[in-house]
Amino acid sequence: MTPNDVHGEVVRWVGVVTGLKAIKANQSGPRPAKPYIMVNLTNDIEVREHHITTDYIDTGELNDQGKAQMEARPVVETEWLFSVHSYGPEPIQQLKPIRTISKIHGPHQGIDSSLVVFDAAQINDIPQFVNNAWEPRAIMRLSIRGLVRDGFLIDVIDQAPFTVNRS
Repeated sequence: MTPNDVHGEVVRWVGVVTGLKAIKANQSGPRPAKPYIMVNLTNDIEVREHHITTDYIDTGELNDQGKAQMEARPVVETEWLFSVHSYGPEPIQQLKPIRTISKIHGPHQGIDSSLVVFDAAQINDIPQFVNNAWEPRAIMRLSIRGLVRDGFLIDVIDQAPFTVNRS
């Protein structure tokens, strides 16, 4: 999955869990009616120092020498970090379902089964002064883990039989 795919999955999942309109951060267009939740992808990091394995996939296409093109896909466990912002009355209450469901281990309805809700941090109350009035808002950090398999074309892998003789 690409970071954009994961971001979309998390936005959909947050909408399902909270029952509110959920949007991606930094989109153009007018703000939706309150209450709503905005999900911002802030970072992604590799969980382990080295990738788990490398998958080699035959692309089904031939190179200019008539040999099958191969794609190498390192399997990298990745953690995506999000900030989840709620807008409208009782913004802390709007984020609580995310914290609650994050305690349940296993697949969650509304999010791709290959993604794991790893951590839902504390909810912070952060009202902001907008248009000469205080607007209630809250924010929390959310961590999602999954496997990334970005592929790259590589040289053809030639296979040759070999034998070992003991003397």
